[in-house]
Amino acid sequence: MKIFDLTTQVTSDPKITPLPQLAGLPVEKFDFSLLPSSLRKWGEDIQHRLQCPADYVGVAIMISLAAAVGNKVMIQPKANDHSWKVVPNLWGLLIGSPSSMKSPAMDSALKHISKMEEILRDVNVRSSTGTSYSKRIMVRDTTIEQLQIIQSDNPTGILYVQDEISALFRKFEQPSNNDRPYLLEAFNGNASYSVDRVTRKSVFIEKNTLSLIGTIQPDVLQDIFMSKGSSNDGFMQRLQLAVWPDPLKQEYIDEPPNEDADCIACDIFIELYELKNKILCFCPKAQKVFTHWYKDSIRILDELNKDEAQHNLVNHITKYRKMVPAVALLIELAEDPDAKEVVEESIITAIRWANYLITHAKRIYGIQDKDTLIAQSIIEKRDKLVKPFSPSEIVQKNWRGLNDTENVKRGIGVLVKNNYLIKLISSTSKSGGRPSDRYRWNSQLK
Repeated sequence: MKIFDLTTQVTSDPKITPLPQLAGLPVEKFDFSLLPSSLRKWGEDIQHRLQCPADYVGVAIMISLAAAVGNKVMIQPKANDHSWKVVPNLWGLLIGSPSSMKSPAMDSALKHISKMEEILRDVNVRSSTGTSYSKRIMVRDTTIEQLQIIQSDNPTGILYVQDEISALFRKFEQPSNNDRPYLLEAFNGNASYSVDRVTRKSVFIEKNTLSLIGTIQPDVLQDIFMSKGSSNDGFMQRLQLAVWPDPLKQEYIDEPPNEDADCIACDIFIELYELKNKILCFCPKAQKVFTHWYKDSIRILDELNKDEAQHNLVNHITKYRKMVPAVALLIELAEDPDAKEVVEESIITAIRWANYLITHAKRIYGIQDKDTLIAQSIIEKRDKLVKPFSPSEIVQKNWRGLNDTENVKRGIGVLVKNNYLIKLISSTSKSGGRPSDRYRWNSQLK
């Protein structure tokens, strides 16, 4: 019979050494001044009532703006190079644990786009060929084949929403799957695309414009993109508005929504959706700001390129050359849908977006400490591990990311090292038998 010494005085438990808030580097918190002034109160109200990280709300609102504008309005970032025009479609990823409220935040920020989608689907449009179809602005959890058909009928752009985007990522690994290359081409938003296959009717997309947003858990992100080395083809780097905020300590909030702010937001999205085709340039002052930022980004990337380990981060930041003018354009249009040019304040705010997002990119590509991720997952299950437990008892519960004995032992090792867990002294009876390690939580944990 195994005997465990449970006599350790809980009052003498060692001081806990806090784990890093998340694996990787620290990140900046989202500031609602990054949003157009017309949408800040609405965004703040959503965040306050949901008690979620503000980052999730801010990113989803910007992608909602991108969906409303589509490719109807473009920006020419350089003063003289008329060949470079940017479509303001955006891709984003909300990273967090299952309890981080990322999905409710996303759904709340997409509220008005979702309502527009419901209305549009009830409107039948007849094409030049005589066929009838419904107007669309957003799709959820669709197949790429069906998405292509919807895009062919809606050439101004579609928002692709994929909660738990890991399901989409895993499709990429299937043999002969063409989803990934198709989506990679949809990122630029300004080229035509045709599908001609024996097994299906030919599809022609006049402008392959797609905005995309999804959610993912940190351990799944680690498994899909980092451990398998699949972050090198540029897909992860296209998720420019990828955020992995620190957890937020929640409070109980029971307040009515800000109806005035909500109505203002609704009017803005409708007005942007109804815009006619046009191309905007920077005003002279804004052009100087963008040019200076662009030249400075070249210098920064040259420095990062000297370190081969920064390859993925370099590729990610390089995509900001499209994102920054796109975000500047969206901010300008949200402030003034009739704008004839993008002003200095809008490009300055867009550059602030880039500086903020770089901190999150560094955290994402800096995922090296898988053991810390496992340790954090164990902490999240602490309420279900009240009594002294063994690694095998955790594995038997078959929790995601905690169903491998060796991985669980490494995570426990981190928690013991940082005094979250206290290892109990074990011994065996005279009859022999291999001792089993058991652990209890530090009494100082609250």
